[in-house]
Amino acid sequence: MMISDDIPSETLESRIFDLFMATVEHNSELKNFNSLLYSLRSRPTDPRIRRAITYMQNNVSNGLDLDHLAVQCGLSRAHFFELFKRNTNLTPAVYANVLRVESAIKSLSTHHHPISDISYDIGFSAPGHFTRFFRQHLGITPSEFRRAVDVFEQNEVFI
Repeated sequence: MMISDDIPSETLESRIFDLFMATVEHNSELKNFNSLLYSLRSRPTDPRIRRAITYMQNNVSNGLDLDHLAVQCGLSRAHFFELFKRNTNLTPAVYANVLRVESAIKSLSTHHHPISDISYDIGFSAPGHFTRFFRQHLGITPSEFRRAVDVFEQNEVFI
């Protein structure tokens, strides 16, 4: 990739961000990312759902058994799913996937651990499953995402 020294860092950053978001918006199941982020950050009114969310956030690396989580909340599976959707505008499975994507992005952006280690850290049984999951949700592979972050960081150093 050729990058001109004449491009101001703000412009370069903006272009990289726009390219990344266009890729995500075009290829992702998480197309409505802003509403997903709002759903993640808003505080549900039902205390059982708040407990479930806290558990989900603290256990991103564990495979979530949503039926077990419903029982832990003292709810039937159907009632748990209904209350969760009413409180977050997302199903528990989509919410869990957003948490996994968020965790993956953070790990790929801030750590230089092997991608296979990151995949196991966020609960995948094999790196290939993580790569498929990441590509399905963001439209690029974890290694492509990491390369983009590295290119961006290198340009920050040189600008």
